[in-house]
Amino acid sequence: MHKRSSTVTALLAGWLLMSPPPQKREGAAPGLGSYGQDLSVPVSKWKQEGAFDTAAECEAAIVRTMDDLGKAQGSDAMPVHVDLQARMQAAASGARCVPADHIYPAAVGEQP
Repeated sequence: MHKRSSTVTALLAGWLLMSPPPQKREGAAPGLGSYGQDLSVPVSKWKQEGAFDTAAECEAAIVRTMDDLGKAQGSDAMPVHVDLQARMQAAASGARCVPADHIYPAAVGEQP
């Protein structure tokens, strides 16, 4: 019998914050509208941004991230290149909370 570590077992019961890869919009000038999300990529291939015990905690993380990015726009609080900030904004705005077992399914015959 194969035993999973408690970390993996806990992860399978939680929620993952996933963000899609950014996609440069053709012909867009550099700036905050220059990137969108490549939603054609399966969620399982998106970047994992965090792991949470509940969907509510995961959704709250999306709200906090969007708030932080909004506050940082036009301020010296986040002195990053405009292009990088545009990619971060696009990824955050497309972020989704998904059950961990959607990304890391239990092996056949095993229970989380």
